[in-house]
Amino acid sequence: MVKVGFICDGETEKIIFESPKFQELLTKYKLEFVGAIKYKGGKIKRDTDMLILRKYAKKVIIIKDLEQLPDKEALLKELKKKETITHENIVVVVKRMIEAWLLADNITIGEIVRKKQKIFTNPENETDPHGTLKRILGNRYRYLSKPAIAKLFIDKGFTIENAANHKQCHSAREFIKILADLKKEFDTKSNT
Repeated sequence: MVKVGFICDGETEKIIFESPKFQELLTKYKLEFVGAIKYKGGKIKRDTDMLILRKYAKKVIIIKDLEQLPDKEALLKELKKKETITHENIVVVVKRMIEAWLLADNITIGEIVRKKQKIFTNPENETDPHGTLKRILGNRYRYLSKPAIAKLFIDKGFTIENAANHKQCHSAREFIKILADLKKEFDTKSNT
């Protein structure tokens, strides 16, 4: 098993990455979770070093929301101005916000609202996926914070694989591909 650490934008990502379903996903790819650190700006090098030197991570995956930046290249350029991005880091950009992955999981949404829910044609283009989630989940859940909605989704069966199966959730699919590529990379190294 290869040890992998995560640096993420917020509490929602930490909840997803610390969930048992995510641990199962990592096991499937022969990866071992060593920790998730919430990004505080200007500290990726320190956080990466901590995950690698203290937790013995072989790779660190950075999950970053695009927010208001136009594209992945702009985000990487912005990050590289402030941060040390090294070969140990793998940056995964979430199109707008990680909540778009929740919005892409129609199976879990249906489980929560107890009815077949319309499939969002492009969840990554939602300008406010958190607001959209609260609206479709209904009055019972309208006051839930982002972390509370993430916990609800985890409890009801959310998986990143469900999100990646959505035709228009490219960032979740990219994330799964990165996990598969890491497995291949380390399988190749161990066979040589």
